[in-house]
Amino acid sequence: MDSLKLNDFLHARPSPKGIDVLCKLEHFAIITYAVDPSRFDGIYPERFKLDTIKINGVDRALISVVPFIDVDFTSAVYPFPKFTMGQTNYRIYIIDKETNERCVWFLGTTLDSWTLAVPRLLWNLPWYSGNVKFDCDFDESQHIYLKYKMTTDAAWAPAS
Repeated sequence: MDSLKLNDFLHARPSPKGIDVLCKLEHFAIITYAVDPSRFDGIYPERFKLDTIKINGVDRALISVVPFIDVDFTSAVYPFPKFTMGQTNYRIYIIDKETNERCVWFLGTTLDSWTLAVPRLLWNLPWYSGNVKFDCDFDESQHIYLKYKMTTDAAWAPAS
């Protein structure tokens, strides 16, 4: 197996254009669960297969919940107001059977902002309204969370 090195995939940051955005992320986490692969039957196109792992000899698929706060979300190109909003992405890990490339398949997103109309209505993405709240205590001196709690009150994918 060939060794992969990050430097082999780095490239210069392109100049912003079109609908590119800028924002900082706060309280970003990736929380991953190993589940029965059959949970995802029929969710992704035939071209892909689940990227599974073995746990105690049993195949498991991985699903990640990725909560964070978008801070000062704005256009990278045009003068535009800044927004701060909670967001939670839900994704599974798949492999492209044609290229053997590992990919992430987004199942959906909850967003705590009226701006969800843009990805949902203009781009036809599976984004849903949710009241996303964080209750965190971050120790700056030790660079660790003493408390990390996130809740999403939503009809689609409530979480806590």
